[in-house]
Amino acid sequence: MFTVSELERLASWGSLESGFDLLDTIPRSESQWRKRIEHPLMTRLKRQCSASVVVSAHGQDGHSTYFHFFFHPDGALKRRPAPRGEELEQAEVSVVYLSLLTPVAVFGRGTYSVHRSPKGHGWSHPSIDLDTALDPAMSRLSDLEKCVLDAVADHGYRFPPLAELEAMLPAHIRPQEYCLGRQPWDKIFHVLFANTD
Repeated sequence: MFTVSELERLASWGSLESGFDLLDTIPRSESQWRKRIEHPLMTRLKRQCSASVVVSAHGQDGHSTYFHFFFHPDGALKRRPAPRGEELEQAEVSVVYLSLLTPVAVFGRGTYSVHRSPKGHGWSHPSIDLDTALDPAMSRLSDLEKCVLDAVADHGYRFPPLAELEAMLPAHIRPQEYCLGRQPWDKIFHVLFANTD
């Protein structure tokens, strides 16, 4: 999938492809990646797929090497019982990470929650790690998931088999920064989808 020198570059947050410039462009709004991929993709998902899309990590702050969004059918967010005058809304969602360094994506599922109380509100969203990633080719997909994953693929991204993402990194390569999942961070997945404070 990647050469040793490419893995070293990914681990240090260097892009492998022309146009994958979001982390290197200031202001980030001028990035070719945003103009060529983010804006057209988000527009297509909302118009053609009729998806409710929430962007959780967009890479503009320079704190991650991936664009993280999740989606669900319109109206899927449902109120659930909650204690002490609190409100809880939840939806089962599908999650996609798009690498900002090379056109590789990963897919998963989880629960999105919005909590409201007299003291304030907050939300929690699912993330993807190797133990929660799904191989779209091996998964039963809803029509909405097919529409979204096809749109992602039409923008040049591929969803590699999980075995490729689970492959061990050479011993001398580790992500420059931490990953959200459990340690050890020693797989190809971890250099593609890393974070920082």
